[in-house]
Amino acid sequence: MIRLNIEKMPVLPQVMSGILRLGDDNDTSFSDLEKLIQADMTVSTMILKVANSPLYARNGSIKSLKQAIALLGFKLVRSMVVLASTKSIFADGKYEKFRKYVWKHSIVTAILAKAVGQRKGSNRNIQEEAFVGGLLHDIGKVILNAHDRKLFIEAMNLSLEKEISFVEAEQKLFGFDHQMAGKAAVQKWNLPYPFDIIAGSHENLAANSINGDVKENEVFYLAAYANHISKLLGYGHKGDIFSEDAAILESKLNITAEDRKFFLQELPPQLKQDEFFKFCVTLV
Repeated sequence: MIRLNIEKMPVLPQVMSGILRLGDDNDTSFSDLEKLIQADMTVSTMILKVANSPLYARNGSIKSLKQAIALLGFKLVRSMVVLASTKSIFADGKYEKFRKYVWKHSIVTAILAKAVGQRKGSNRNIQEEAFVGGLLHDIGKVILNAHDRKLFIEAMNLSLEKEISFVEAEQKLFGFDHQMAGKAAVQKWNLPYPFDIIAGSHENLAANSINGDVKENEVFYLAAYANHISKLLGYGHKGDIFSEDAAILESKLNITAEDRKFFLQELPPQLKQDEFFKFCVTLV
């Protein structure tokens, strides 16, 4: 069995780390958010570009970060900054399978988590938290790739060829899986709840039961359900689909047959026309 080397974990980007620890969208948080974004020219440029896009700009051009944050909203800007920062964490996985089964899957899961929240009437803050949770849910795979890229590729190939889950393949080759690695990383980075349970318990929910009521764990359930749906839609490894998960999550989120039809049939073509979705996938 290989031991997980905590010291080999990637360093969380400073801007992303600071933003994930910010409180609610009060005046102080807005000010802190602006300062953090200003520290990263790439992120600053991206925020201004999105704010001036046809999707958001209405009257005149947005020339300052303060204007951009006011227009887009605290939570959306935070999600976008995390998205941009996450790209650097995924940077070591430049091979095709990693981009498809980890990076693109994570982006689609994030977008779906927000969409499920919108559909089910979650408040805006919950939707944005779910978006970030979707981005970070498979962070453990990034850790395994950084830990031993050759062995992780072997685990991916084993999973794809044998049509078994990544968890099972990782356990066979590493002696631990991406959920264990993800939870360890989130704890090391001292990220706030619920990112620890999202990274550590999003697969095989029958074995990873989460205590507490639905409202308390709503962000987790949204991210986990989005993870499930994204695989059904082909954005991920279908060998990773745990049949019990759908029933558990649909019960927790009160997903109806009409909802399921919307997520699997009506939403995908809408997403492909969505400007934010198009922007997200250009990052892969």
